Parts: sequence; C-alpha cells; structure tokens
Amino acid sequence: ALNLAVADSAQADFVDVEVFSLGVNARSHIAEIHHRGAYVIGSSHDFEKTPKKEELVRRMRWMQEVGADIPKLAVMPTCTKDVLDLLDATREMTEAYADRPVITMSMAPLGVISRLSGELFGSAMTFGAVGSVSAPGQIPVDQLNQCLTIFHNAL
Repeated sequence: ALNLAVADSAQADFVDVEVFSLGVNARSHIAEIHHRGAYVIGSSHDFEKTPKKEELVRRMRWMQEVGADIPKLAVMPTCTKDVLDLLDATREMTEAYADRPVITMSMAPLGVISRLSGELFGSAMTFGAVGSVSAPGQIPVDQLNQCLTIFHNAL
C-alpha cells in the first residue's frame, strides 16, 4: 500500500520495491506502480550473506522479467570472494542478459570496493551517505565524490 501511495503522490520518480517479498504478486504490483506513473527499482537485499553468483544473476534476471525498471542487489559479504562473486555476477548480467541498467553493491567494510568500482563491472550507480548511513559500508558522500573523481581521472 505504501508503494502505491508513493506512486500516486507524484512526488517520487522511482519507487524501491523489495520484489522477492511479493512473490507471485511482484509482476502485478510493479505494473500497478507503472500505471500510477512511477518507475520501479526492484530490490533484493540480503543482510546476512552473499548468495552464489548463479543465484545473484538469477535474481537480477527475474527482477527484469517481472518489469523492474532497474534491478538492484545489495548483499552482505562474509569473505573477499563474496565481493568478487557479486562483481562477476554484475558483469555477467550486464554483458549477457540486461536490457536496462542494474545496480549492485556489497555491504560492510569488505564491500566498500564494490561501491567504488562497481561501474567497471556494469553497476549503474552507487550510494553515498548524507548524514547517517542507511546501510553498512556506505561512504559519506564527500569522501565518495573524492574517490570517484580520482578513479574517473585515472581512466
């Protein structure tokens, strides 16, 4: 109901929907948000672990199939391989399956590198914190801007 109310308000261009919580209703819910004039970021958050690479790709493909305008994954790494798996899943999705932008990030200190270098693997954007962070590993926006400027100037 909240997603639909936000779409009705015309105060937001995008509504972020945790699509896997909707199950079989995801497609119709996304279609209704579109009907009400908003775009949908289809999200999948895992605050405990990073699923296997194949599962990450499957989730992004499913979000795309049910109509999310931008599939988004945020996962918790338990080791550096988890971060590499997320980045490789992002690369595979954007190279082989995506017909729209995708957003991916690995959280916590281990995942910070994904927030800085995700675009090299196909992630369309990153998130910086203004004030307090909303997810573990988020970088204050002024520091993020400095890092990305250095990074972009080196390319």
